[in-house]
Amino acid sequence: MLRIDYQGESELNEFLDKFIANIKYILFTILMEDHAPSFTLKRSRVIAYNSNWYNRAERPFTKAHEIGHAISSIVTVLYGGSSYSEEAIADMVATQLLYGLSKMVLVGQIKYLKMVRFMMIIGSNTCKKTLPQCAML
Repeated sequence: MLRIDYQGESELNEFLDKFIANIKYILFTILMEDHAPSFTLKRSRVIAYNSNWYNRAERPFTKAHEIGHAISSIVTVLYGGSSYSEEAIADMVATQLLYGLSKMVLVGQIKYLKMVRFMMIIGSNTCKKTLPQCAML
């Protein structure tokens, strides 16, 4: 399976950090236990990101997923108040954000991949729960 190289991870994180600042959230990058989840506190406008997550390939997706939680009220309107769970919506936001960015940052590796395949490549464990098409990969 193709993976994001760690140089690409650094560029993705830089972009995501700027995105978080632009939506007026504070990002705390914390070294937690390797299986401790990152989380978002919407009222406090804080994203706590575990930079020690055990699966390094999932780290950019995790940060983008937390952005999804931060802007989920906007996204719920865009998805028309559908029956998607909050986690599924955060996954969709993360996928769209990283896929769009991948065209700019990781063109050599990702250029011809479809969004669902891209989601699998960046390490989303929730792909199969979020999109039935992932089961076919």
